[in-house]
Order: sequence, then C-alpha cells, then structure tokens
Amino acid sequence: MSRLKRREPAEGVNLAGSLVAQSSQSAPNHSPTSTPVQIDADAVIAALCRRFPQAFDLDPWSRCPLKVGIRKDLDRALAGAIPRDELTAGLAAYVNATGYLAALVAGEPRIDLAGNDVDLVSEGQAKVAADILASRRKRGLLVDRESAAP
Repeated sequence: MSRLKRREPAEGVNLAGSLVAQSSQSAPNHSPTSTPVQIDADAVIAALCRRFPQAFDLDPWSRCPLKVGIRKDLDRALAGAIPRDELTAGLAAYVNATGYLAALVAGEPRIDLAGNDVDLVSEGQAKVAADILASRRKRGLLVDRESAAP
C-alpha cells in the first residue's frame, strides 16, 4: 500500500494564552453548577501541528493514521501545556475528520509523534472508519475531497 504524504503545517498560526474560545465544539461538562466551556478545537489542532509537525496536519486530507494510544504520548509530551478538556476536544475533532477517517485503510502505517511508523491500521479499524463514512454518506453529511476544496 502507498504511504500517505505528510505536508508541513501552515505557518503563521499563533495562539496566545488558553485555547478556550467561541467555537461551536463544546467540551463535556460534568459539573451541574458550572457553565459549559466552549473549546476551539481548530486552535488545539493548530497547536498540535506546530508542536508535532511530523504527526499532525491542518489539512484533513493529508492526515496520517495516528498511533493507537497517542493520547498518552501527548499527555507526557505536553505536560499540561494544553488543558486536558481542550486536548480531548482537539484530538476528537482531528480523528473524526472525514479525511482522517478516509486514511484509515487496512495495512497503512500508524505514526507516533515523531512521524515514525509504529503499527498498521487493522482490518477492524478500517471497517469501523468505513462504516462511519458510509453512515455520513447516507445521511448526506459526507464532504469528499473535491467538494471540500476552496
């Protein structure tokens, strides 16, 4: 199988302070008395792209499958630099993007934070991704590469 081509992340993206912003993506809120926090998942993804350019890409169609358990690696590498709820929202948005799911093809390599091949996408993982894409297609929610182009 062919290796997906990784691109360098876009330059000029700058984040100041916390990544909490007015995005439509809401983090889980387990406290009945607190106000829901809005998280800018795109800002988290941009921060991950800057910090780990060999693993993360802003373009959903250029994304490579990530190592299973990469969240633990991120927790160790970031040491709290991105709050846990923000990292959760950003990583969820990253791996649920149509382009990322389309990259989950059985036998394709999964990469670690340094961009090294560490494992392969299994048949079962590829099937789950294909099922999600089929469901999106059926509900009219699938954005393919051509229609996503500017």
